[in-house]
Amino acid sequence: MKYFRKILSLVATMLVFAILLGVYPLVEVKANQAGEATVQDSHATAEEVARKFIEFSLAKRGPLLLSDDYATDTEPLQEFLNMRRQAILERREGMGCNVLKFEIDLKKTASYAEEDRIVYYFRSYESTTYSYPAVTSGVKGIYVVELVREADSWKISGALSVDEYYYVTISWSELNALEQTIRKRGLARGEIQRVLADVDCDYWEAAFRRGLERSKNDFSAVPTTGSEVSSRVSFYRTGMKRYQRIWALNRNPAWGDFSNLGGDCQNFASQVIYAGGAPMDEVGSYKWYYYGSGNRAPSWTGVYWMKLYILNNAGKGPHGILYSSISYLYCGDMVMFDWDGDGSYDHTAVIYSPGNSPTLSAHTQDMLDEPLSSFGSAQSYVYIHLSDFGS
Repeated sequence: MKYFRKILSLVATMLVFAILLGVYPLVEVKANQAGEATVQDSHATAEEVARKFIEFSLAKRGPLLLSDDYATDTEPLQEFLNMRRQAILERREGMGCNVLKFEIDLKKTASYAEEDRIVYYFRSYESTTYSYPAVTSGVKGIYVVELVREADSWKISGALSVDEYYYVTISWSELNALEQTIRKRGLARGEIQRVLADVDCDYWEAAFRRGLERSKNDFSAVPTTGSEVSSRVSFYRTGMKRYQRIWALNRNPAWGDFSNLGGDCQNFASQVIYAGGAPMDEVGSYKWYYYGSGNRAPSWTGVYWMKLYILNNAGKGPHGILYSSISYLYCGDMVMFDWDGDGSYDHTAVIYSPGNSPTLSAHTQDMLDEPLSSFGSAQSYVYIHLSDFGS
């Protein structure tokens, strides 16, 4: 009888321990084959997996540990997040900036659940203490995490965040609007994955490398006087490509059509730039705005005036620099054509797919994803890279 009581006591203890494991999941931090730290959840609910993934692996200011909780067939997501992680860590190293303490307060504001799939929308407040400069700063964040059930575990199948690295995939306004979408009608399967479908990781990484070198050489060279701005923002290139795909062969009713008024090419190029996040600019000597066909800046629809604006604007609105080769341009950058060699540029197209053999899109003679040779021979070209925009 005494031994029987001991056995019952042992069984009861094991049951309690098992229940506690279900309520308080174990978070294991271990090393992978490359010796890098990874984080893995055991016996965790979907929401717990999502929260741990954000805190340990996704939050830009967090520890950015590698995760073992990805679902199968998520290679594009893993490739992008690994590239983003490397970029953030290299930037910290380049600035001599170490994170001493990171705290995150996550509030779930929307969710959508199916039998084997859940989508969570979180808003966050994050506090970070840096070694250099010795300061503690706070920032608000947004995260969308999708999980699917595989066997008896919840795995990460999609993730979105609001930061400058994710900005090549989705804008803040689009991510902000997803909250109501998830709350009212849910999010279709594969929707988050499609956000990453247009991201060319090789192109993105090359762009980051160039930006990192520039920031190492002159990290603080940002104008702050007069009408100039103190904030420069990178273009949302995926939005620029998406806009071309939808509207290059059509007309957006939100904007006028100038095909019979000298051509619609620069109007379309301005729309692409606007889709990339650049705000309209109504101040200073050089302006770029459109509030209707009778209330617009000449630079919005005129090739000559746009060239003058983009190469001289230093304040609010888009900024541009000349490149010597079309192969250096990014998606959304402009190519201007001088057909007769008189020094006055007559036509504008925008880069659709960048590279050594780029493709372009344009209006007037509507084109989408066409090589430069499809536009005919010009006497000269101007290659304008949209470097950033002031806000």
